Amino acid sequence: MNIEITKAEKDHKTVLRQLLEFYCYDFSEYLQTDVNTHGKFEYPYIDAYWIESDRHPYFIKVDGKYAGFILINKDFKIIDDPEGHTVAEFFVMRKYRQRGIGAFAVRAILEVYPGSWEISQVMANPAAVGFWNKVVEEYTGGEFEKKYIDQNGLKKQILLFNNEV
Repeated sequence: MNIEITKAEKDHKTVLRQLLEFYCYDFSEYLQTDVNTHGKFEYPYIDAYWIESDRHPYFIKVDGKYAGFILINKDFKIIDDPEGHTVAEFFVMRKYRQRGIGAFAVRAILEVYPGSWEISQVMANPAAVGFWNKVVEEYTGGEFEKKYIDQNGLKKQILLFNNEV
């Protein structure tokens, strides 16, 4: 199994938009969101990933096939570090879950961006909470902090750590 993390170039925006549909569908269970009048979910920030310098879109590929994505930005809830980063969205298609692909992708992306990190999970999504706790625990050797917030009625866990070398 060959896992690649590749920068999502602008000419592949339609691929990212389609993968975001699957992600939003999966996440609608936790956010209670609905499709629009055209039967689609709308991700309002997609264009910003090719306009704003603080946003970075990546695809996760397995054996050359799209398996998910990671969107990085600086939309902090707690920290205030101009050099820091957040994982805005993270998605691995169901077929590729529970195979170590997500953990590999997270470790790879963290190596690209050293510094402060803030990664949040919706508490209503226990699979995501468990995944991120495990991956960050292993990556940092337990050197991270957990905070909890209520964002407009949505309870979130936020993992904070620094991976500077």
